[in-house]
Amino acid sequence: MSKRNGHSNHGPDPGQVTLENARFSIERLLEELESTKRKLESTRRDFEIEMNLKNNLYAFVLSHGMFKELEAYSKANRMESPDGHLKAIRCLAMGLPENTN
Repeated sequence: MSKRNGHSNHGPDPGQVTLENARFSIERLLEELESTKRKLESTRRDFEIEMNLKNNLYAFVLSHGMFKELEAYSKANRMESPDGHLKAIRCLAMGLPENTN
C-alpha cells in the first residue's frame, strides 16, 4: 500500500476530521446510495413481474371455472408457506417424460 501525504490509497486518514475526510465520506455515501437505488429498482421490477404472473394465474383459474379446485387445494396446503416454488418444480418434473430418447 503506497502512501501519499500520510494517507492510504483508500482515502484520507479516518482519524482526522478534515474537509477532505468529509468529501470522501460524502462520495462514498453517494456511491452507496446509487447502488442501493439500483438494487431497489431491480427488486421492485422482480416483485412486479411476480405479481403480474400470479394475477394472470388467478385469472386463468377463475376464467376456467377452477375456483373450487383452488379453494380445495388452499385448504389442503399451507398457501402462505414458502415451499410453493418447490411444489411447482416437483409438479413440473413429475410431468416430464421418463425417456427423452
